[in-house]
Amino acid sequence: MPRLSLITLLAACEIARAASPPPPLPEPVTNNVVAVTESAGREYIVSLFGLGPGKTWRDLRSGGYVHQTGTDNWIALPEIPDGRARLAAAAATVGNHVYIFGGYTIAADGNESSVPYVYRLDVADRSYLRLADIPTPVDNSLARVFGHAGAITGGRMLICDGVQVLREDSRHRYAPSSECWLGRIDPTVPTEITWTRVTSHPGLPRYRMAALAHGDRLLFVGGSANPYNYDGIGYDGTQSEPESDVLMFDLRRVCWQIADGPAVMDLRAVAVSSTGIHVIGGMRAAQEVSNTIIAVEPRLKRRTPDAAGEEAP
Repeated sequence: MPRLSLITLLAACEIARAASPPPPLPEPVTNNVVAVTESAGREYIVSLFGLGPGKTWRDLRSGGYVHQTGTDNWIALPEIPDGRARLAAAAATVGNHVYIFGGYTIAADGNESSVPYVYRLDVADRSYLRLADIPTPVDNSLARVFGHAGAITGGRMLICDGVQVLREDSRHRYAPSSECWLGRIDPTVPTEITWTRVTSHPGLPRYRMAALAHGDRLLFVGGSANPYNYDGIGYDGTQSEPESDVLMFDLRRVCWQIADGPAVMDLRAVAVSSTGIHVIGGMRAAQEVSNTIIAVEPRLKRRTPDAAGEEAP
């Protein structure tokens, strides 16, 4: 039976795969910022910050690498100007620049501290420009839950899963969240978002997936069903393992589709470029920190029943 590629599944996405995927990273890293941008007609993939194979505070990264698609190497990026190695940062591409937000550092005693810094990265000359700080330092993007994933397209965003922090007898307990919320952004007042809870995806809720949008589908890649600390060991003391199914939410049919995908966790984002969709690093089975580049080409397995047979709100 011929293989059903992501191009076939998501024809409207118009993803053009080039012959040469990105080469492996120069070193293994997980929980790294991943972004794609263009400059002077050239396309670049960025990997920044994260955690190395030792998975201790000593293994945090303060720099990263940039890859020009179509070439066979990665070029080292300078250390971030503040010098504070971190993980769990966020990034967004606007125009020809990558904007980098927040993250957290880990001290020798294990204390974690969020940072408020915002930088603009210019890949052409590999330089950083510091911008105004975030008023409230953040990592993992939201406060109500953390370790969740979200994607946005056409004025609609979907945020799923993550971990809730529950207080019991003056102690904190981490509980997986299975909630998925679809937000519709008001086109005239972008700060106004109407939220609707949608059916949770099949299977257990996941922690630290990557999410992306193409056409009328929102894809959630990897993650783990057992929430964990930065070293891959669950908050319950057991080793966490990655999930492999790609979860696809169809905005038109209002249903979930399940597809084959790579077993990987501890992701901030995936790279969507002219070479296809790729996971850059991350954590594989047995909490192994990886430098591999994994193509995401899921084969459709099944679809859940339509929720209402109409377009999502």
